[in-house]
Amino acid sequence: MEDHTTIEIQGKGQFSSTAEVISTLTLRRSASLDDGDIGILLAKRSVDRELDGYFPQIHPYITRIEATILRERYRDRGLQTYLMRVYVTCPLHVVQEFHKAAGVQVEMPQEEIRYKPV
Repeated sequence: MEDHTTIEIQGKGQFSSTAEVISTLTLRRSASLDDGDIGILLAKRSVDRELDGYFPQIHPYITRIEATILRERYRDRGLQTYLMRVYVTCPLHVVQEFHKAAGVQVEMPQEEIRYKPV
């Protein structure tokens, strides 16, 4: 079920639209540099499993996925980190449901919300 908003545009009448939000889901896991390839592979698998939990709800809205291994940034702590960013453009209510499930209250900046005619 989509939420619809009615907007008045300078005397041109009303039209129905859906509010969409551009958002990023960032997933990361760290492993000891001493654990080498196995450690970072386990971190990757952990991130993949976490994404699997979100995937059924967000897959229609994914615009791009980026993944990287960060070694230099965390080397002084003896860590390497697997980082995945999932970029989505989805209806506002979908993003709000994720925030509610995570137990956080987030204010959506107006510039991140766009309206798409239905």
